[in-house]
Amino acid sequence: MNPALPSRIVLPALAFLCIVWGTTWFFIKWGLDGVQPITAAALRITIAALLMSLVAWKFAAKEGGRKPGLWLMLGMGVLNCGASYAVLYVAEVSLPSGLSSVLWSVYPLLVAVAAHFFLPGERLSWLRCCGLGLGFLGVGMLFQTDVLAMGSEQIGAAAFLMLSPLISAAGTVVVKRYGSDVSSLLLNRGGMFAGSAFLWVLAFALEEPTQTNMGTRGVIALLYLALFGTTLAFGTWFWLMRHMPASKLAVISYTWPLIALWVGAAFGGETVGWHTLLGTAMILSGVALTRWGEGRVQATEE
Repeated sequence: MNPALPSRIVLPALAFLCIVWGTTWFFIKWGLDGVQPITAAALRITIAALLMSLVAWKFAAKEGGRKPGLWLMLGMGVLNCGASYAVLYVAEVSLPSGLSSVLWSVYPLLVAVAAHFFLPGERLSWLRCCGLGLGFLGVGMLFQTDVLAMGSEQIGAAAFLMLSPLISAAGTVVVKRYGSDVSSLLLNRGGMFAGSAFLWVLAFALEEPTQTNMGTRGVIALLYLALFGTTLAFGTWFWLMRHMPASKLAVISYTWPLIALWVGAAFGGETVGWHTLLGTAMILSGVALTRWGEGRVQATEE
């Protein structure tokens, strides 16, 4: 792993990821009006790939790191930028944005489990398992009434959505194991182009992209998701991954449902009740317990 970054750099970067990826769920749902889901995902990743090309051209040399191999860019692109987003966008056609974020928050648990088996030095302790489990229970608490009230169509969409964090966790662990010393900007540039190509193939196979009728709302959502939710967020994410354990970084996704729920309540008319407050307390406690458990493991190994 590369040298650790100072807190004055890490904390603002983590806060940026929490806020941006906590609001993307609302913008995905908000921007699907008049746009087919896979086509919307393909447009987002294509614009992000073009923007990332400019960023990589300007800053890749300064960032450093070796050039990623073609297979790594294809793997990251198809998994993290392609298949995962295709599943998420299709599922959000039927699911509320807040509920989608809640279901997707199993991601850090999946990363931690995969890292335990495939990443040296990222073993799961019982304490960390308890923290991750508590966080997941808190996520379930946030929408327990909605889950119980789901119809058959939403239950199917929710089950389908679970493939998205699973696919992303696999991509994250692959990048962490084989690309920790590569340029995150070059990796994202190549991965986004690979992911956009994958999504366009799916879109033309399953939808009718030429029939897209995007209004002002869709354009605003697309630009926000492409610039902030993909280009800047992905660049920050994989750059931090060069300096932090994958399982530790993934834990920040527990904050996304909290932000998504509050944004949904403020702009989408979603209800925030006592279960939201209780779930919030459980999630924050789980995050704290997981991080404490990691520190105890590292101290034992030293």
